[in-house]
Amino acid sequence: MSVSINYRAEEIILDDGYAVRVRINDTTEIPSELFVFKIGGMYSHVATLRDIALYPVGEAAARSLGHVFFRAAEMLYTANTPAAVRNARDQIIVRLRVAVAAHKASTLPDFGAVVEESIT
Repeated sequence: MSVSINYRAEEIILDDGYAVRVRINDTTEIPSELFVFKIGGMYSHVATLRDIALYPVGEAAARSLGHVFFRAAEMLYTANTPAAVRNARDQIIVRLRVAVAAHKASTLPDFGAVVEESIT
């Protein structure tokens, strides 16, 4: 089974600091909503397998279900220095790789082949 994530990380200069926006563009066999936020929109972390199973997509769904957290496919991280933003970006990318590896490890391999032969 192929599990993959295609993302875009964009560095942004703000009036009062720096930011990185990371967006999941496309995925295979894993949800694209891999960023966890607290109600109110504060970014928390990259989703674990447990988070994917527990937290709904979108703040409105989380509010209606009584959850404190929700998932989304895009996040924005801000900081005072370019180095802090780049460090955060690098850590987010590492966590996305961990999410892919964990999903691969938890998914059964393709199954369902049929073998037919005559043995004499």
